[in-house]
Amino acid sequence: MEACSSVICMPPKQSLEPQVIARTGLVIVERADTLPEGWKLWLQWKRARRAAGDESAALQSDIRVLEADGGRYMGFIRMIAERTA
Repeated sequence: MEACSSVICMPPKQSLEPQVIARTGLVIVERADTLPEGWKLWLQWKRARRAAGDESAALQSDIRVLEADGGRYMGFIRMIAERTA
């Protein structure tokens, strides 16, 4: 089962493999992994948008999903890559 949102969709707790991204030939991946506690940063950003006046249904849904998930499946990916050409 995949965990999906409007920003990221990946299998549960699977590391992002540099070979998968590099397969496109567009970049050379130096590092790719899941940012520890990245879901908390993502949730913080969503809550800041709400505090700034964004009342969109999509934002409210994202907040509920992130809170319910609690970092089990969703998070931020950290990737450092260099363009090949």
